[in-house]
Amino acid sequence: MTEAAETPADRRVSLFHLALLLPWIALVVDASRPIVDNSFLWHVQAGSLQAKSGSVLTEDPFSLTLSGEPWITQSWLAELVYAWAEGMFGFGYVAPMMLIASSLTVVGLGLLAYRRSASVAATAITVVLSAILLPRFLVPRPALFSYPLMVAVMLAWERKSARWALPFIFWIWASVHASFAIGLAYIVLSVMAKREWKAVGTVVAAGVPTLLTAHGLGVVGMLVDFGRAR
Repeated sequence: MTEAAETPADRRVSLFHLALLLPWIALVVDASRPIVDNSFLWHVQAGSLQAKSGSVLTEDPFSLTLSGEPWITQSWLAELVYAWAEGMFGFGYVAPMMLIASSLTVVGLGLLAYRRSASVAATAITVVLSAILLPRFLVPRPALFSYPLMVAVMLAWERKSARWALPFIFWIWASVHASFAIGLAYIVLSVMAKREWKAVGTVVAAGVPTLLTAHGLGVVGMLVDFGRAR
């Protein structure tokens, strides 16, 4: 018996396949925009101060009236990277950084869409809409990394064999931005929604590293203060 011959339809490239390529145009254009964010340079300077002192900032070094007051920089790791990159490449690293972060986000969202739908059309629509909506939120401040990290958490959580990576992802996230709490909320709610009580230990293992950054338990106080400010 011979195997069934492959039909032309099996090899056909549809418009939805081509649509998967379109978002990269928008992402490249967005990454190439001039730096207009009002806090990016502040983060670079914070990284330089921390690199020179050899420790994270715990007091306000910038304010005229509150100089020396207790203060935690939630993005200490990202700021160190910013300062190092600025010293090595000037501000030429910003566009590639923006493109890499946005591309990882869109690719991750595409993987999630395809994993759930097994449909090229649904994946293409998800990717295109993501590329349309994301640029307005993508700025070079450390919040930029929250998007690919959130997608990484979702991908790791959905594949049980990859959940071992969650503690590492959350340590990095807690070191670059306080929005890691959103990622923790996602996996907690996922456990509750699916009544996956055996995964509670995994949730705890993912959350503990957020208390083991350079600020230690100071991260908790940072979240509390942030909540009060809102």
